[in-house]
Amino acid sequence: MMLFLSNITFFVLAQKSVVEGVKEYKDIKEKMYISSVVEVEGKMKKDLMNAFKNWGGSTFNNFREVIVSETDDQIVLVYIVSIPLTVKIMLTTSSILYKQYVRLIVEFKDGKARLSFYDDGNVSVPSSYSGIGNITTPGSAARSYYMSDIYNGLIKYENEWDYKKPESEKDYLKLKNSNYRFIMAYQADIEKTLSSAIEGIKNSNTIKRKDDF
Repeated sequence: MMLFLSNITFFVLAQKSVVEGVKEYKDIKEKMYISSVVEVEGKMKKDLMNAFKNWGGSTFNNFREVIVSETDDQIVLVYIVSIPLTVKIMLTTSSILYKQYVRLIVEFKDGKARLSFYDDGNVSVPSSYSGIGNITTPGSAARSYYMSDIYNGLIKYENEWDYKKPESEKDYLKLKNSNYRFIMAYQADIEKTLSSAIEGIKNSNTIKRKDDF
């Protein structure tokens, strides 16, 4: 059974998925996926903010455009990640890139910084038409669905249908065309950015990121 993208907002659930690789949100109610504190001994708040900006400048081609707020102790970014989802229409299988907003809030103090990543909804998607089967795919307004809603939908499905963890690698690979893998790819992208940002705050020598706003 495949659970496709839905605009339905599910009730908040505390359980985690039985599928290995799908991780819990740190605060599902607030749509916070992950938060981490990095400590850099001997560095003042201003030094850490500058280090983060250096990382941002080398990570995003248009760093100034992804900054939505900045104070003397906080920087907020909203950037876009592109997540592949394999779909099957009629007899044709294709991979679609879904673009999602991520809100990154970075709080600074002398000697440390806290980075928190929030699910900020989908990017606007126009409707499309496929000549194969004369199928029109409806579009979606910006922030009409959230990854946290999809996550909750999976948990709801598992609870209602008593879903169990796949017993074999073959069964697990069947999930590659489902929202499980969609969630995993999204979470992996955020975790990669978190690790990169932490290294950037500690060390200004960073690697340029391909995915961009």
